[in-house]
Amino acid sequence: MLTIEVGGNVQHQFKSRRGETTVHHGTKGCSTKLKQVFLCRSLSGVQKNNFLFLFGTDNERLLPVSMRYNVSTNQWIDLKPVPRQATVSSTCSLVNDNIYLLGGMFVNQESALRLQYQKDLITSTAHCYSILNNEWLKIDDLPQCLAKSASCSVGRMIHVCGGMTVLEDTKQTTNKHYAYDTAASLWVTKPAMLVGRCGHVLEAVDSVLYVFGGKDETNTPAISIESFDIVSEQWTVIQDATFGGVFSSGLVSGDIFITGGFF
Repeated sequence: MLTIEVGGNVQHQFKSRRGETTVHHGTKGCSTKLKQVFLCRSLSGVQKNNFLFLFGTDNERLLPVSMRYNVSTNQWIDLKPVPRQATVSSTCSLVNDNIYLLGGMFVNQESALRLQYQKDLITSTAHCYSILNNEWLKIDDLPQCLAKSASCSVGRMIHVCGGMTVLEDTKQTTNKHYAYDTAASLWVTKPAMLVGRCGHVLEAVDSVLYVFGGKDETNTPAISIESFDIVSEQWTVIQDATFGGVFSSGLVSGDIFITGGFF
């Protein structure tokens, strides 16, 4: 059962370039329950107009799944699946009419049953989905293998921050920050976050990125809220939140909503 939750009560407020940006945290509001079976932690998705696009892994067949939900008609349709092995904990971002699905961890029977993140299955694979043509295109891989990272788009650039990676044959949490120029088809390295984290969320308001939650190197919930000024390329810790952990987020009219998750 997939539950989509919106709304919340105000937990934190801070200033962005636009003015006052509010972070809503909680699950007060409405929810829609949709009968879809997916492997736990497998979904990533984006919204465009009245449509929600979700990418994940079928729980029973361990095959990649791509679906589109029409908010107006309350209906799902199957889309062309991404041409790669079933993957969990990817991140995705929207630029114009294209959705970029990045990284994740390949799923096999053992990892699916044990729900564990195995270092030899974390991938740097990247694909682009054309909404207009219902087609997938392989693009250049991420600069490193990443699962449970976070991404968002600003103009033609997609920023990817943090995640779980493999360094010296060991599974580690990273603070790395990469940007993909969708026009030039080029990855560039940006200044790293101040705190390494995975399972976090990343949102952009104007030319500022905001990072919330996740877990650090010791598997402790990261409570610091970081911002990155795209113009000056500087990271700053805005404040510590009263909540931490792994959850989802959304941006509505300059307000960032934090919902669900676990600690």
